Amino acid sequence: MNEPVVSIVELGRHAGENVTLKGWVYHHRSKGKIVFLVLRDGSGLAQCVIVKGGVDDAAFAEAEKLPLESSIEVTGAVRLDPRAPGAPSSACGACEFTSARISTIRSNPRSTGRDSWWSTGICGFGAGSPGRA
Repeated sequence: MNEPVVSIVELGRHAGENVTLKGWVYHHRSKGKIVFLVLRDGSGLAQCVIVKGGVDDAAFAEAEKLPLESSIEVTGAVRLDPRAPGAPSSACGACEFTSARISTIRSNPRSTGRDSWWSTGICGFGAGSPGRA
């Protein structure tokens, strides 16, 4: 299982092949037995589809809970799909990546939601800000 590591902008040249992508979770949504991860690297965006039963149960459970900006590595088949979000400069316009393996390189330890920024005072206005109770 020595699939080539490619950048997202190169996915169009690998349609129908198994490749490995490395990048950060840009967007995440789960629909029961399917997890959609939009992965980004320095060259663009690609949608990774993780289907329950297509990966082991532990990897699927981890994919459901991955925080935004987690560093991950996914291996799977590249499929051209005009509905999938893709890099405008990508040779295929939009590609969908069906994952067979997923591993977390580094999980983002902090939530990036608005509520977490507000409550920690990072934005300068929340309860944790100087001068706020």
